[in-house]
Parts: sequence; C-alpha cells; structure tokens
Amino acid sequence: MYGARYETRRQHAVGCTGVAAVVVLAAAPMLVQADPAYVYSDDFSTDQATVDSYAHSAFLEEVPDPLPHGGFLIYEEAVQGDRAVRFHAGTSLDSDARLAYLFPLTPMGGTVGGGMLEFDIVSSLGGHLRVWIGYGAGSEWVDTALSVDHYVYDLSPPDSCQTVDVLLWGDGVWVDNLRVTLECATDVESRSWARIKVLLGRESGPPN
Repeated sequence: MYGARYETRRQHAVGCTGVAAVVVLAAAPMLVQADPAYVYSDDFSTDQATVDSYAHSAFLEEVPDPLPHGGFLIYEEAVQGDRAVRFHAGTSLDSDARLAYLFPLTPMGGTVGGGMLEFDIVSSLGGHLRVWIGYGAGSEWVDTALSVDHYVYDLSPPDSCQTVDVLLWGDGVWVDNLRVTLECATDVESRSWARIKVLLGRESGPPN
C-alpha cells in the first residue's frame, strides 16, 4: 500500500513538470529534484543506532523484571537469526520506546527536495509503531504501523528545509532495515536548462 502511494506521488510530480515549467520559469527559479544525494541505512547488525540517533530510549540487554517506568529498546534476533530492534513500553502512561533521527547526518550540499523513508516490521506481538516526520518548523504524524510488512513513506517537505526529523515510537514490534534517501532541491539555472529543454521540447535559452 505504501509503496504504491509513493510511486503515484512521484509519477504525478514528473508528469506535471513540463506544464509547470512554462509558467513558473518566467517568473522565478524553479526547484527540481536531482538524483538521491544522501543515503542512510542500518540493518541493526551493529550498535549504529545508539550513535546515529539524536534521541532514543535506553538500550537494554534483555527485558527487565520488574519492568521500568519508561520504554526501552533491545537488539535481539527476530526472524531467521537476523538482529532487529525491539520496541518495548514501560509501565508508565504513554511510555512507548522511542528512536529519533535527524537526516542527513552529514551535510549533503543543498536543501531537501524529497526522498523516502523505509523500514520493515519483521515481528509483532500485537504491537504498534507510530511514525512521525518533521520538516524544519513543520511536522506531522504520518501513520501507525501495526502488522509485519515493508513500509515506505514519501519525504516531501512542503517548504524548503535543511533537515528531516524522523521519530519511530512504539511497543511490541521488531524493526529492521531502516533506510532513508534524500534528494537535493536546486534552483534551475543555465547549467540545468538542458534538462528543461528536453522536457519542454524548446531550443531557446532560459528566460531573462
């Protein structure tokens, strides 16, 4: 379901490029999406998430007894020997485990023009994982993932921004194969006019 939604939105954007360019170029620079400029991935086979995430619940070796008040995370095998991250809530109200990232982790040389967030829920004990995405000053709850599946989310900021904030917040699920790709948004200048000519079928240079 999510993969289909993403592809539909991308195809719509590409299909509208030629029409919008005729109108917008005459008035102001247009933003176009280049090839992915930034790729992040973590299969949780190492402790990478403890360093790469800017905020997270405590990582524990096993489920403690008694349970703590706050949520916690555990690296453990989930399916066929593959290690994943288990999200486990504590005993307090609203104590789901949290794992938060700010992408890109290193500068990618431009503002964010789009991208994708992907991960797998490889096992679930009737649990849930809420997905929250923020763009600069704007933010939104996107979804609550409930079942074992591969999830894909479109990262398209409504306005120009330097970073994308991703928060995974849940209980009773094992998450694996986290991947984020980002594209740079760049102004259309003479160096990129060749691409616009191909889209529009025009031979003249950029408008003054």
